[in-house]
Amino acid sequence: MKSEFVILVIVGLVLVGCVQNPPPPNVTGNNTTIIPPGYEVKDYCQKDSDCVRLHKCCDCGMGEYVNIYNQQNPDCPGPRCLCAEMASKGVCKSNRCIAVPLYPPQEAFCGWSTNGSCSSDEDCIAGGCSGQVCQSQGEEPVITTCEYRDCYNGANYGVSCGCADGKCRWK
Repeated sequence: MKSEFVILVIVGLVLVGCVQNPPPPNVTGNNTTIIPPGYEVKDYCQKDSDCVRLHKCCDCGMGEYVNIYNQQNPDCPGPRCLCAEMASKGVCKSNRCIAVPLYPPQEAFCGWSTNGSCSSDEDCIAGGCSGQVCQSQGEEPVITTCEYRDCYNGANYGVSCGCADGKCRWK
């Protein structure tokens, strides 16, 4: 009885070892990705859907877009981004992946103010993740999403965060 049980266990293990899951698409038997010709160049593409952001987190500005075979997704244990991340998409242009902003450029400055109290410009600071909020230093920091838009840059529009009529605002 014992020997029959041992034989059944051995046969079962052999059978389980012989069953293999088929490899995922674009993967060979030795677990290496099959990269189509041209796609070994990291930003090569044939259509927009080929283009993906290089990193899904910890990426500044509009980011770098590469073909799907060269995307990297490192772990991001700390803060999501240490600098402003712009909302963008990857577009295939002349067989190269490029970053394009999701929002069209704004005609006017688009920052905003809390109108916190102040007595001088030194009482006011630019806050928010992208510096788009003019607020009083005495107020709790304003929490905003970490996206960057060109219209947040007050210097490009000749405005700065300061005190006007006893309130912190862009002027």
